[in-house]
Amino acid sequence: MPPRAEAMFLAAEARGHALMGDVPAFESAAGRAVRALDRADPEAGDDPAWIAHFDAAYLADELAHCYRDLGQAEAAARAAEESIAGHPESRARRRAIGLALLASAQVQQREVEQACRTGTRALELLGTLRSSRGAEYLDDLRERLEPYAGRRWCGSSARGWSCTWPDRVNRVMGLTRVRSPGRTR
Repeated sequence: MPPRAEAMFLAAEARGHALMGDVPAFESAAGRAVRALDRADPEAGDDPAWIAHFDAAYLADELAHCYRDLGQAEAAARAAEESIAGHPESRARRRAIGLALLASAQVQQREVEQACRTGTRALELLGTLRSSRGAEYLDDLRERLEPYAGRRWCGSSARGWSCTWPDRVNRVMGLTRVRSPGRTR
């Protein structure tokens, strides 16, 4: 099996272990995925066409999901930032998903004001696309921010702040065609 394909399959395994809360199994699979991708040589010509998209930025995105699911917010934020930095502007959906993951990590860190700013960047990118997956990430982020909607929040700067971002998501998702067909939320 080509190393790039192996890395993708191991990343999927790592995501499963993270969803199950099995940290040692996640760490093992994630480490093997990183090592497999390190072995991948784009010049070798052994990668099938369907795996060409899987690069370091994509792996970082997968790991950001894992860390978020494990509640490891700092690691999730680092991986999401690495993913965003590695995806070119032409990968708007991947960048937007990375931003939504980063915002979720910021909510986990109780950096609600920053999460709203980051989420707004994701919302702006996804507002230009028709992406049902993107809409799912916005829904997830909206739900994570919901406890802070309409309330005063003292962030790390210790100044009062009111989170209206969930309301903005609802408005934008209703005005743009980001929402998946058949979605009622």
